[in-house]
Amino acid sequence: MTEDDILEVIADFVKAAKNAIAAGFDGVEIQGANGYLLDQFIQYTCNKRGDRWGGTIENRVRFPLEVVKAVSNAIGADKTGLRLSPYSNYLGMGMDFPVPTFHYLLENLKPLGLAYLSLVEARISGDKESCCGNQATVRWMVEYWNNTSPVIIGGGFTPETAFWQWRRRTIHLTSLLPLAGDSFPTQTW
Repeated sequence: MTEDDILEVIADFVKAAKNAIAAGFDGVEIQGANGYLLDQFIQYTCNKRGDRWGGTIENRVRFPLEVVKAVSNAIGADKTGLRLSPYSNYLGMGMDFPVPTFHYLLENLKPLGLAYLSLVEARISGDKESCCGNQATVRWMVEYWNNTSPVIIGGGFTPETAFWQWRRRTIHLTSLLPLAGDSFPTQTW
């Protein structure tokens, strides 16, 4: 991507967010996880750029931060969430030691006042349960976030494990997958 391409994509995120709000959505979640574009910039396993969008931690998180700031400014931070997956190895991601990178990212996200932060635990790889991340946990991220806004955690939870984590007060909210699987159309409730 050229510099102009990057700036155009930031504008596209803003346009999509504005369109979602205009269509009646309450807010948007920016996908910065699982090997998608923002994650590709964050992770040094993928980002081999030598310009201001790659290399150092500060440069690698610049694009996601610019997207989040632009969307927040356009529709309001209270309507903007961000999803991150620091330990996912899906689509070739998976830094050996992601803590410094994601710590720096969180440090720069906290002042923005996002509606929520959505994190993916290391128990999944793509749509499959696995042991990716060597059983690493995002708990340190929740603690560092320090109730800046609610945290949603996903990644291989069952209703039972989600309830257990909630009871221990290690999560605010959880996402469960699949909410609707192949059998959804034939479910009887």
